[in-house]
Amino acid sequence: MIYAACKKFDEICMYLSLRSDNVDIEDETTGTNVFSIYLERKDINRMQQLLMRRADVNFCGQSFLTPLHRAIDKRLPVKVVKFLLK
Repeated sequence: MIYAACKKFDEICMYLSLRSDNVDIEDETTGTNVFSIYLERKDINRMQQLLMRRADVNFCGQSFLTPLHRAIDKRLPVKVVKFLLK
């Protein structure tokens, strides 16, 4: 899933997320997961799909930062921050 998301194969990534038991798996080298990839792209639709597939909006990886922390640190638009707070 992470490879597909990084390469912008979004439909494939969403298909794989349907088949996965854990969509919060993180890349061991970068510490990112699929949700954080779409967060950085500001793709609210894909983040919503991942949440419907049991992604954890408060997932802390190796960096110990939640998606909300990442959004604020990277100065993402207010609509993304509001989405994370819903």
